[in-house]
Amino acid sequence: MKILDTYKELINEALFREEVNYGPKAEAKCDCCKYFDFESLNMYSGYKHPIYNAINKHREELLEFMSPEDYLKECAYNAGIPYSKYITPGPGSPVTDKYKEYANRMKAGEKAPIGFYTRNKSSQEGRHRALAAMQLGCQQIPIIVIRDLSNEEVLEMAEDYRDMSKEELNSSYERWGYRGITNLDWSELQRFIQYNL
Repeated sequence: MKILDTYKELINEALFREEVNYGPKAEAKCDCCKYFDFESLNMYSGYKHPIYNAINKHREELLEFMSPEDYLKECAYNAGIPYSKYITPGPGSPVTDKYKEYANRMKAGEKAPIGFYTRNKSSQEGRHRALAAMQLGCQQIPIIVIRDLSNEEVLEMAEDYRDMSKEELNSSYERWGYRGITNLDWSELQRFIQYNL
């Protein structure tokens, strides 16, 4: 009976799943960014080198801002675990009481690394930080959202960028929440265009 209840809960969550409110426009509402270490973004190669990463790894890594609850709902959905079970420490849950320690350390001024999740995959890092942020009453937290790209999407991206200058492209990436593009991004794009378009 418990298995049937779990499936019912998962189906119900999938049917009534709302679109997550995230993105660069939400940054102004990031009330809990003060608890996160933005230097930790350097560990995400797709954030540092977005074009290079898109071309060579077929991945997009974008800094977005969302509620801790939305982050946890996405992680639970991608893991195939009901949200209520996902956020409650205990048997069958990936969560432990570790989030309480995070909350105390964040409240004391320690900055936590920015977490991530991969769309449509169970890969994530940061659920305890998100629970800590919920305990601290946070409305928005920074998250890296990783999305796999198809060959067609990479080709389309290169085609869209073909006639743009480095400065135009850099400005676009800054508007989209990145720090801009690097020389590596630019040279890799030029090479890809030369040999693939």
